[in-house]
Amino acid sequence: MKQQGTRKLHKLDVKFGVLPKMLIGILGPLVVILVIVGIALNAQVSSMVTNMENDYLSSETARSAAQVEQFFQKFFGVVETEAASPQVIAALKNWDPTTFEGSEQQINLKKELQGIQQTQPEDILNMCVASAAAEQVVQSNGDFLKLPGYDVVSRPWYSRAVQEQKTIATGAYVDVNTNELVVTVATPVVENGKTLGVVMVDITLTNLIESVSQITIGQTGYVAVFDSDKNVLYHPSEELILQNVADIPYSDNIKQALLNDESVEQMSYTHGDTSYYGTTIAIDSLDYVIFGLLPAQEYTQPIAQTRNITIGFFVGCIILLIIIIFIIALRITRSLKQLASSAKQLA
Repeated sequence: MKQQGTRKLHKLDVKFGVLPKMLIGILGPLVVILVIVGIALNAQVSSMVTNMENDYLSSETARSAAQVEQFFQKFFGVVETEAASPQVIAALKNWDPTTFEGSEQQINLKKELQGIQQTQPEDILNMCVASAAAEQVVQSNGDFLKLPGYDVVSRPWYSRAVQEQKTIATGAYVDVNTNELVVTVATPVVENGKTLGVVMVDITLTNLIESVSQITIGQTGYVAVFDSDKNVLYHPSEELILQNVADIPYSDNIKQALLNDESVEQMSYTHGDTSYYGTTIAIDSLDYVIFGLLPAQEYTQPIAQTRNITIGFFVGCIILLIIIIFIIALRITRSLKQLASSAKQLA
């Protein structure tokens, strides 16, 4: 009886003692190594996917900014070329407020402005030359403007161009005649350091808005455009058009970036109760800011998917490794059992 009990204990030791020890001794270190490698690899892959998302958001926002700037630059060229025109300079130097209206010089100047307007009739609503000394305005599309009915000096496009001494783009506004969204581009006419007047052009934004509206970021992301007054020039939600950024329920971090003309990448922010990731690009020549954004749910989805795939892969590897090592260990224990039995017979 005692000998039979000893045999049973020996069998249990071989079957249940050696096998678990081998599994723990081999699998333990391997599993620990795999977990460490998996964590490191998951972090690296997640970082790569995050960088790809960031690059995509930044590149789409930059593409939109380039598109907006390119649209306005052609009108910067229009007013700057006209400001250097000998006919405009001569008219401004010889402008007599008492006799200029109806004069041959005024008629020729208006014809020149009309000719420029006709080159881009879909975009140019009106083009003007304003005299600094006379405070009078010749329009391509309208009557001769003068005091007291029209105070040109108080107009934002005039005052900004003269004060800043450069070509400027105003904030967007609704034209009273056409009810279209319009921006004015203006530049000073300067000779020998003296400001003679200002050349300006009123631009309808219909084509620009149509173009920008075609830009999408991901499935649900989009681009918004803020003008020099930090009002919304374009946004997919029409109720936000011409609203100031200060009045939109953005979180403070994105408000400050937009108000301060900052270019920032991948800022996490909120709009109301919804979380987003956004990139802003300031267009210095316009004092405009382009804002590209993605809802946080879509932004983080590829990262979460990549993380889940990586974790699933390593869990699968660990399970497969356990099975393979268990089979190998089981064969080894069987061999050991056979050796023990043979040794016992020999003894």
